[in-house]
Amino acid sequence: MSIEDSSVVDGMGTEVSTGTTVLTISDHLDWTDEKGHLKAIQDKLNAYLDFVDSGQLFEHRPEARGTSIRIDIIAQHTAPETVTWFFERAIQAAGSNNVGLVYKQLPSGY
Repeated sequence: MSIEDSSVVDGMGTEVSTGTTVLTISDHLDWTDEKGHLKAIQDKLNAYLDFVDSGQLFEHRPEARGTSIRIDIIAQHTAPETVTWFFERAIQAAGSNNVGLVYKQLPSGY
């Protein structure tokens, strides 16, 4: 499972401290092909938002009903400054669907 397969949810769980339902996107791609990388993220995010909006999330995880929902993008490589605009827009789009969005960088060495 990875960012390259938008038909699969890479990870799903509950954040114990908050009760938030967290969907995880695993992003192993480097930023050599910035345009392609952004397209992969966009496709995966759209699929995740559809997974939530369609109710499929609640079919797979009934206990997610009534919880906050967040998508975490866990990235192996640091995103360049030139794509900041993309994440700002993505956060707004997710928020308009009542879904939080966080971009996290793995520590070096992973």
